[in-house]
Amino acid sequence: MLFRSVSRSDGRIKKVAVLAGAVGFPDTPAVGWRALGWVSSRAWAGRTVDFASIWKEFYKVLLFGPAGVTDPELSKRAEDIITRRRNKIVTPTRALACSHMRDISMRGAVSPARVGRTPVLFVHGKEDIVSSAERIAAYASTFQSHSLMVLPGQGHQIFITDERLFDRVGQFFSQ
Repeated sequence: MLFRSVSRSDGRIKKVAVLAGAVGFPDTPAVGWRALGWVSSRAWAGRTVDFASIWKEFYKVLLFGPAGVTDPELSKRAEDIITRRRNKIVTPTRALACSHMRDISMRGAVSPARVGRTPVLFVHGKEDIVSSAERIAAYASTFQSHSLMVLPGQGHQIFITDERLFDRVGQFFSQ
């Protein structure tokens, strides 16, 4: 998820915040393999091939990382989130998954060349299985003006699980 703060006077981008980013190629194939591994492990654990059931379990991993299914308290919290958001959670089709992977591989939305000296805040879940916090840190370091906030206990869906996320981002934009 990408947010930009734009100057009202001249229309220039003043700041950028990247939430739960993915670094794109060359990590894109690895993202696909990690996701396939997790989906397969959820199918095996649940002894099912019903993709909607498997996706629900995988969604717990997207929310909180592996602890979303192994930690009883986080698993319960994930269940509560899934129940509240049941009308908003889409079980992805193959076309949607391929489209999403293509978007990840493009990585053009925010790049060092496009933002120059513009301050960029990266906010990432420590337990994110899509792109590790280490990969995001390495990518963030290629920007001239960056800061990195890694949230412990959070997965890829930090905009759902971290209640203070938008306050943190708002604070960055107001500085």
